[in-house]
Amino acid sequence: MAASAVCRAACCGTLAAGRGSGTGVLLRQPALLRSPALRGTATFAQALQSVPETQVSLLDNGLRVASEQSSQPTCTVGVWIDVGSRYETEKNNGAGYFVEHLAFKGTKNRPGNALEKEVESIGAHLNAYSTREHTAYYIKALSKDLPKAVELLADIVQNCSLEDSQIEKERDVILQELQENDASMRDVVFDYLHATAFQGTPLAQAVEGPSENVRKLSRADLTEYLSRHYKAPRMVLAAAGGVEHRQLLDLAQKHFSSISGTYTEDAVPTLAPCRFTGSEVGHLVGRATTLSQGLWEDPCMCGYPHGSRDASGGGKGASQAHVHAHTPPTPGTFSGHLGSLPVPQPHHVLFQIRHRDDALPLAHVAIAVEGPGWANPDNVALQVANAIIGHYDCTYGGGTVSTRARHGTLASRKRGCWGCGLLYCGVQSVGHRQEGGC
Repeated sequence: MAASAVCRAACCGTLAAGRGSGTGVLLRQPALLRSPALRGTATFAQALQSVPETQVSLLDNGLRVASEQSSQPTCTVGVWIDVGSRYETEKNNGAGYFVEHLAFKGTKNRPGNALEKEVESIGAHLNAYSTREHTAYYIKALSKDLPKAVELLADIVQNCSLEDSQIEKERDVILQELQENDASMRDVVFDYLHATAFQGTPLAQAVEGPSENVRKLSRADLTEYLSRHYKAPRMVLAAAGGVEHRQLLDLAQKHFSSISGTYTEDAVPTLAPCRFTGSEVGHLVGRATTLSQGLWEDPCMCGYPHGSRDASGGGKGASQAHVHAHTPPTPGTFSGHLGSLPVPQPHHVLFQIRHRDDALPLAHVAIAVEGPGWANPDNVALQVANAIIGHYDCTYGGGTVSTRARHGTLASRKRGCWGCGLLYCGVQSVGHRQEGGC
């Protein structure tokens, strides 16, 4: 919705200028938009005019209600909560992911599989996900079933049963997931990338948490986590599709108004400021390589070969070096457009080997630079760039990479590259700025 609002505002400004000059609104667009080569752009500009308006309301307890209405017979409604691994400590890292796993295992009002049966009875789709900064529970359903969908979401968020038997069952499930994630080189390398880019800050923590925490987290820990973080001011009830805002607001008042919006004085959570350290980390395969000091301009590089993310496993050729990190003296800043990025001064950075296995054929490498956060308008531009550039993976026989660039095929044939792509991941704030990401 934020992206559509930005695009819609830009388009409205163009139309207003057209009216002021006496020209037609859509029939007399600039020559650039009339070009046959960019006809799709003109169509996109016209399509923006039909984007529904986003309506936002606020309940007395601080919970926000947002909706975009269309003529569709279906809708998607969900609860987004400002909670994730960034809000966790080293001791309870992984608690949010654990809670998400337990959310669909029954509530105080719908024990056991009663919740699943009720969702199936209306032909709806219920799902959830967790990130470093927020957790979401959402339902896709027919528009006529919106009241039931909101009721179910409210029950999940407020009345998770947290039964001991289910906790132990999901503990085993999560531990199994962690083992499977270790086999996903992409997941591992991006966890390392965050750990390297934001060393010593909560953003360095993985969403799932370490296996040691998963084994130790108790029912009391999860209950305390819910009571501390699941507060109304940190929640948004959002819906899109065949929904009326007035109806959604009434449903929110009915089912969510009892959620607490206050904290006791000693329980107010604080969001620790995070910094982009810009360190470099590497994981190599092949013969031993001499690594020395180098000059970089504030990037973060991370690579990973096939194997476990635990470098102490003693695999063939495995080695681990000391951490060599640096903190830029003057972190980059943004003023609303990409052209305003300052040129950072080079810093001495050392390469670090976390894991190496000479018997394995591939290395996985990711490079990140500090970028704008979700609240920055450049977020929209980077999301578009992400979609345009696409990705390439030779194991899939191709990808969605731009046909003009063709860098994926070229790299595969000439340099042994098996895949490449662009990923933008923004965060709310870094340091004292309401922006940041990599």
